[in-house]
Amino acid sequence: MKLKTKILWIITVLPLLVTAIAVRFMEDTVPAHYDFYGNIDRWGSKYENSNKIL
Repeated sequence: MKLKTKILWIITVLPLLVTAIAVRFMEDTVPAHYDFYGNIDRWGSKYENSNKIL
């Protein structure tokens, strides 16, 4: 495999691994939306949040 191909695979797979590890340590419910004053007005699942990351 060429060096360029290896680097592209690393760039592709590394964010997925980091996200998978981070989701395991997140709480089950996380703030999903804030109002104008910074108050939480909606809670969501940690998996809903990880979809934004992916």
